[in-house]
Amino acid sequence: MREIFAELDKTIKAVGGSGLKDMVAMTVFINDVRLGDRLAEIRKETFKECFPGSALITVSGFARPGLLIEIQGHGRDRRQISHSGSGLRRFGAMHVH
Repeated sequence: MREIFAELDKTIKAVGGSGLKDMVAMTVFINDVRLGDRLAEIRKETFKECFPGSALITVSGFARPGLLIEIQGHGRDRRQISHSGSGLRRFGAMHVH
């Protein structure tokens, strides 16, 4: 799961953001409810001061066999904020096998 957050951080920086601190919302999909507690620990570790709004959804499976977790992140796009508009951007989904 840490790998997913590291990849989201890189993706946000690649499009001009400041990294995970620009994330304002995420949706996490897991296929094993036992992963929920571990995910909560890692989120607290990763987002120490700036915890984004989030939803944790347990699913029966993913389209790609073998996936354990998918995280979709939404963050502030500072360029859009300065040029009017909503200032939100979807950064994509990251997966763990």
